Amino acid sequence: MKTITARFTREDPDWVVELADEPRVHSFGRTLARARAMILDAAAIWYEIDVKELELVGIYEVGAATPNVDGALRARRAAAEADQIASAATQRTVGELVDSGLSLRDIADMFEISHQRVHQLASGV
Repeated sequence: MKTITARFTREDPDWVVELADEPRVHSFGRTLARARAMILDAAAIWYEIDVKELELVGIYEVGAATPNVDGALRARRAAAEADQIASAATQRTVGELVDSGLSLRDIADMFEISHQRVHQLASGV
């Protein structure tokens, strides 16, 4: 997976987008979704890889709100990463607790999740 960073700027009525590390790769779109799709296609051609091998990180320049957008997106990315770490730790620990003889209901109460979810985690689902 190759991570690319793209800078999106609103130039009414379009979104103009360019790669942060390679400004020669740029595109535009009427909507943000279209601009995102176009820059992914352009980056795939530039780097000679499949679009599915690209992960896009956006920088959105939207005037005075830009710092707030950046902060919110950083917080969301950090939360998603923390969630993945917590999920892996929970699955690992549930297995250990089941092996030690704790009931599914006690484990569920400990982690504040349903006993059905504990069963799924213990089964590797």
